[in-house]
Amino acid sequence: MDNPKLFPGNRFVIDGKIGGPDKKHDILLLCNKRSRHIIFKSYGESEFHKENHVGPEHFLVGLLSEDEGKGLIAQFLTDRGLTIDKVRRYTKVMGRQVVYPVGIPHLPGFRYPSPDTKEMMESAMAISAELKHDKITPEHILLAMAQQDDS
Repeated sequence: MDNPKLFPGNRFVIDGKIGGPDKKHDILLLCNKRSRHIIFKSYGESEFHKENHVGPEHFLVGLLSEDEGKGLIAQFLTDRGLTIDKVRRYTKVMGRQVVYPVGIPHLPGFRYPSPDTKEMMESAMAISAELKHDKITPEHILLAMAQQDDS
């Protein structure tokens, strides 16, 4: 899916720990091309499951499908027994819908990042900054995912 319905105005905005607590960041501008592709794949995966959110489980499918499953991260995960089919089965069993607080508009057809996803991407942004990299890469996303409590 090359042009998913992200958010109104195609914005995926996260709170930044960089630049102060009030600083907002458009995540797509902070990601390299490979990471943007993973974000688009994760939104497509959410749409495939007809869910109203994009969670880390959708990002996992995006990571596994990097370079059509031939990317370094995809190989790393596959070598450890993780496959797109296993993640999809788990996602189907989980079948969660995220309930958003009052005041956050939900537009039909749009998928919003779950709180876990926002936390994961904020962590990926911090990892990237700590390593003095100028863009978030799929490796930063995987490291951030591994650091989550329920990963």
